[in-house]
Amino acid sequence: TLSLQPTEPRRFSCSCHSVSPSPPAGAMEIQVPEEPVVALFGQDATLLCSFSPDANFSVAELSLIWQLTDTKRLVHEFSGGQDRLQDQGQGYANRTALFYDQLQRGNVSLLLRRVRIADEGSFTCFVRVRDYDSAAVALQVAGEGPWSWGVVALLPQNLLNKIFQFPNKTSPFLNKTFKFLNKASKFPNKTSQFPSKMTEFLDKTSQFLNKTSQFLNKISSFLNKISQFLNEMTEFHNKTSQFLNKISQFPNQTSPFLNKMTKFLNKTSQFLNVRIPKSNLPIP
Repeated sequence: TLSLQPTEPRRFSCSCHSVSPSPPAGAMEIQVPEEPVVALFGQDATLLCSFSPDANFSVAELSLIWQLTDTKRLVHEFSGGQDRLQDQGQGYANRTALFYDQLQRGNVSLLLRRVRIADEGSFTCFVRVRDYDSAAVALQVAGEGPWSWGVVALLPQNLLNKIFQFPNKTSPFLNKTFKFLNKASKFPNKTSQFPSKMTEFLDKTSQFLNKTSQFLNKISSFLNKISQFLNEMTEFHNKTSQFLNKISQFPNQTSPFLNKMTKFLNKTSQFLNVRIPKSNLPIP
């Protein structure tokens, strides 16, 4: 008995209905991938299996069985043009399906939904029409052991296939990636207080802006009053300037009058001097 480690793939086999355990191979030949199918935990996986049907092939002639290679547990059965799931193994109910619209073209692949860790292994695909053939397909599930499926989910499918072909070379890289993502997963815990602190900061900022707005409103009111005062001062200056202009013009306007008055007074003085001669009499 071969003991399988968690990182080793189990193989599933597809076998025909009502055939001896080890029949000689017929003329039919089915094709399956040589490399294991790599599926992510919780995602759907397609176990590829196909054959080249004859020109007059009818789906009603097809007998198809997918079963676990090691335990022979039935995974999915199709014959007579419909599914036969009465003896389907526990744990596969509502998780398997065929590509029914492609059966006529010889595509007998199995769709396995919501892949689990326990699904990892070998499935055997057994096909019978007039002849028969069978082949095994290996399924590997990313997410077992120290390699978290969340880590492997970050990698593309073609890289996953290469990784599982060279586990010894890639395990250090995946371990480092796993450690990095573990540290990254702790980051939200450290930053969980950030929203509350950010909210507090925004509240304080809002209060500051409100007070600033009030202060600016007061400054605006003060500046408005200053502006009114300056306007009044400007008006006062303009009126004062006009008054001073008039005052400055006043001497020019009164100068002729003063000249005439001076002449008049001079003449009056002469008249008085003539009409009233000086007396030589002594003053008593």
